[in-house]
Amino acid sequence: MKQQMNISQFADRWFKYLSIVPFLILLVGLSVYPLLRLVNLSFAKVGVEGGKQVSQWIGLTNYTDAIKDKIFHLAFLNTIKYAVISVSLELLFSFSLALLVNKIRRGNTFYRTVFLLPFLIPPIVNGTMWRLLYDGQFGFINMVFRTLGIEPQNWLSSPGPAFNAVLVTSLWQWVGYTFLLFSAGLQMIPDSVLEAAEIDGARGLYRIRRIILPMLKDTLLVILTFRTINAFKVFDLFYVITGGGPGNSTEILNTYIQKLFMTERRIGYGSALSVICIVIIGIAAFLLRRMVYAQDREEP
Repeated sequence: MKQQMNISQFADRWFKYLSIVPFLILLVGLSVYPLLRLVNLSFAKVGVEGGKQVSQWIGLTNYTDAIKDKIFHLAFLNTIKYAVISVSLELLFSFSLALLVNKIRRGNTFYRTVFLLPFLIPPIVNGTMWRLLYDGQFGFINMVFRTLGIEPQNWLSSPGPAFNAVLVTSLWQWVGYTFLLFSAGLQMIPDSVLEAAEIDGARGLYRIRRIILPMLKDTLLVILTFRTINAFKVFDLFYVITGGGPGNSTEILNTYIQKLFMTERRIGYGSALSVICIVIIGIAAFLLRRMVYAQDREEP
């Protein structure tokens, strides 16, 4: 009897290990191997000879070239700029919307649904729709300007307006999603706490700063972490709306890497920049993770 139990325990243990083997195979095949292959290509000069891909080991040359690449520097700064501005504005607008809708006792489900709709639209469709709205000749925005007697603008032909156009589109796409998370967090705050705070005289900005924001700390950190990492990975909106133009004024890391791979066929250099981009995202995720744990350790 005891031997049968040992055999059964042994079988159960091995079944647990074997059940995750398919997942490990997929993980290695779809994630680990391509990443290792990317790192290997980043140290090589890749070309095509006789219809076959050939690579020549050149060490750190691709990485040193990145240090001297002015377009890469511009793309890096634009990526940082987009991440900081877009995430900050999204947090501000979505939190404000959540506070307003939370005060509405009837029909707030309707508002949540309406604000979430832009997020449900695929990013490529969102970008295409807004590119048509920004069109200098036939765009709806300039049609409204002409009706009001205002001079039409070339939104996508100047560096500043083009970058701001992508920011507006990003806000349109993401504010509804972060609003929904903030709204769910506000509903988790007990009414008794807010009523007690109001009786004690905590109102307006003081109540938001001292009562609501501390109780939404976990929600805020989740949104901040997710949106910051996602902002560093943005590609579709810039690709569809500006294509990195005019010139390279709205170039970001992902659109520049795409051009290196698909247009210039600089596979080795593009791989090196991809590795750098992955490292940047990893550092951002690590710092945000440390921020979360630091906040948890400060709690009594």
